[in-house]
Amino acid sequence: DEAIKDLGPQRFKNITLEKDVSRDIFIRADSTYIYKVMLNLLLNAHEAMAGKGGLTIFASEKGAEVVIKVSDTGCGMSKDYINTRLFTPFSSTKPKGLGIGLYQCKSIIEAHGGSIQAKSKKGQGTEFIIKLPLAEVKAPI
Repeated sequence: DEAIKDLGPQRFKNITLEKDVSRDIFIRADSTYIYKVMLNLLLNAHEAMAGKGGLTIFASEKGAEVVIKVSDTGCGMSKDYINTRLFTPFSSTKPKGLGIGLYQCKSIIEAHGGSIQAKSKKGQGTEFIIKLPLAEVKAPI
């Protein structure tokens, strides 16, 4: 929510927030770093869609993990790029990109005990799937 608010609603004309969670869920994480991950994914989606198209953020609980999916209807990436260069530093599909954003995202998510992967089809969009372990929350005595 903070990343969307900070980017401004004018960047995303069609954004959908969904969740499949029946209770409050918690993760043990540094909120500043998780915010950076979400901000990077949202900025990448905005650039890939050139200000058009749709963005969906979906959160769910699966076993002992929270799963967050960030999906856009942008330009997409080739399977070869995803398999060989996607999370590699200094590798970018953007003409002026430095190629460190997604590398940092992967490092942050893995430092929190989670994982990040991407699914994409050239010309159809991209979906990033983040999995983070749920925190154990003990009931007060």
